[in-house]
Amino acid sequence: MTSEEERQYVDLLHEFAWTYKEMPGLDPRVAVHHLAIKNGARPVKQAQRTFRPKLVPSIEVEGSKPWLSQR
Repeated sequence: MTSEEERQYVDLLHEFAWTYKEMPGLDPRVAVHHLAIKNGARPVKQAQRTFRPKLVPSIEVEGSKPWLSQR
């Protein structure tokens, strides 16, 4: 896919990327995500991940970017 085709594709998707608030009357069961968690299940505590010191600044930059910056 060329970069122009990709840009057109993203623009097309943004035309249909409505928010739940823009769709009155929509059943919340369609728009709300539910996690399938068994009753009584205990959360799993994972060990903290460490990164190479040289990568930490890059990770912080990427982590601070807004998720929907193109919209």
